[in-house]
Amino acid sequence: MHEEEGLLELDWRPLMKSVDEDLLKGVSRGCIARKFHESLVNLVFDVAERFCLDRLVLGGGCFQNSFLLEGLAGMAQSRRCQLALPQRVPCNDGGISLGQVAAVVRQWKG
Repeated sequence: MHEEEGLLELDWRPLMKSVDEDLLKGVSRGCIARKFHESLVNLVFDVAERFCLDRLVLGGGCFQNSFLLEGLAGMAQSRRCQLALPQRVPCNDGGISLGQVAAVVRQWKG
């Protein structure tokens, strides 16, 4: 992660290189997947720390992944960070559809 001209850029190349190297070494796909997801969890909190955030709102289909969600919840608890998840709207495509409907309704009313 580095900042350039006021924009924060996340460089995925080291993570992808690590996945590739592990595949070439014959590391099990389960172990590679675990390391990948743990890296994503760490990245989320690196970004949160960078912006001094103590509350995160999570949305999107990737949060149907229980390993990722549990990792984030565990890290949030250890760092005293609050996580907010959708309660009434699904975190996957149903939430996207609801957002699209809300945008259209707003245009019609506006």
